[in-house]
Amino acid sequence: MTQLEQVKLHLEEYNTITSWEAIQKYHITRLAAVIHTLRNEHKMQINSDWGTNDGKKWVEYKLVN
Repeated sequence: MTQLEQVKLHLEEYNTITSWEAIQKYHITRLAAVIHTLRNEHKMQINSDWGTNDGKKWVEYKLVN
């Protein structure tokens, strides 16, 4: 299964994904690139929700239903 397929299935099942989840579950280190392709080539509506924790920024990608 490709990285695109893995992330797409994950979003369809869980609705959200973070970079840390992508690394742990699928060994995907460039999640932003996969999300970019899903948005532009596959026309999926995915929002980016930014957060911070202890001064560190992170993003959670959320599938728009």
